[in-house]
Amino acid sequence: MKCSLILFILVSVFGSNQFKGIADDAVSAQCKVRLPESINRITPVIMPILTQDGTRLYFDRKNYAGNLGGLQDPDDIWESIRQPNGGWSEPENVRELNSAGSDVMFSLSRNEDFALVYNSILAKSGCGFGISYKTSDGWSPPKALSVRNYYNNSGFFFGNLSADNRILLFALERDDTRGGLDLYVSFRNETDSSWSPPMSLGATINTSQDEYSPFLAPDGKSLYFSSRGHGGLGGFDIFLSRRLDETWQYWSKPVNLGTSINTVGNDHSFTLNAAGDTVVMISTDAEHPREGIFFVCLPTALRPDKPTVISRNEIPHKSDTLLVFPIYFSLGKSSITAQSADSLLTALRTLDTDVDITLNGYACDIGTDSSNLSLASHRIAAVEKLLVTNKLSFKIYSKSYGENLLHNTPLTNDERNTQRRVDVIIMHNAKKPLR
Repeated sequence: MKCSLILFILVSVFGSNQFKGIADDAVSAQCKVRLPESINRITPVIMPILTQDGTRLYFDRKNYAGNLGGLQDPDDIWESIRQPNGGWSEPENVRELNSAGSDVMFSLSRNEDFALVYNSILAKSGCGFGISYKTSDGWSPPKALSVRNYYNNSGFFFGNLSADNRILLFALERDDTRGGLDLYVSFRNETDSSWSPPMSLGATINTSQDEYSPFLAPDGKSLYFSSRGHGGLGGFDIFLSRRLDETWQYWSKPVNLGTSINTVGNDHSFTLNAAGDTVVMISTDAEHPREGIFFVCLPTALRPDKPTVISRNEIPHKSDTLLVFPIYFSLGKSSITAQSADSLLTALRTLDTDVDITLNGYACDIGTDSSNLSLASHRIAAVEKLLVTNKLSFKIYSKSYGENLLHNTPLTNDERNTQRRVDVIIMHNAKKPLR
């Protein structure tokens, strides 16, 4: 990572005065920076969330005298505002979101217009998780989420709402838990806005130890979470795993985020900015053994995936720029999940009509050549139907490759999962001039 990029990130977060007179080389060595004591002098804290413009920071203070319920109050939501000089204001209690019980903000929408919160009052008659909306008068009372068959055998919990508002991740202890807190996923029902029963993310993610503080990146497949069951540097470390198909059961092997982020202490409560390059988290460092809130530069290899940009020479179509959106399918299936459909439609609706679309369908190496060619064609047809049903007027080309491009190369299970897909290739219509 270049010094200039690191300097920009840190100065934009903390303000130029804090780095006045510091050379770029010195700043580049400070890719993990602890926030000032105006925020960090009261601990323990969890779940720091920075607004997308970097001007407000929400976080949870535990058993603090300033909480509405005093020292016996396990969690209150607090807010600090970035000052013109780059400093941070004295944190204030977000009173409209808090009670004398446990109240935590777990996710914040990009526009800061609503938040996923846990509220102790809601917990008396439901799962406790709800949505609160930002109004001109502050935050509205949270509206409870209806999660079918929700229960938690532990007094500890975490939640995370996906960027498209269709996926809920939980850290819970349930009857099928492998050990301590495990990570679960729940899907929103489009007809009644209820949520499906929490489903375990499986043995690749969950271990006999605790997994918690999940964060699903906007790409919908890069999962960051804290665990002590996958090895590490000591205490809880933060790991990255990428979802490999639409079943939410197949994941890449979790990767430790490394010594630039994790420590011998506990590292958790990971959230990420919209650009995917800066982390807000709870951690320690050599000078501060007491946990606090840090800003950290995320190495490129550990960032969420983005649409692949392909040069015009790599695919034989008349275009200047191509964006490829892969739609993944389960083994032997040609149905599109609601999340994949929503993500694709959202992307396409931001485009003008001066584009063409090519759909390339693929299958893995399980089955005969002819059946896989037919399966890939059915997957293409499902995507075409989605576009036509939603009245998106693009010129569409399609081609089924089945498993033909594999050249009889044996695949691993992970490779098979990524091979079951349709690539939605969006290109500028070469007959129309670029604007």
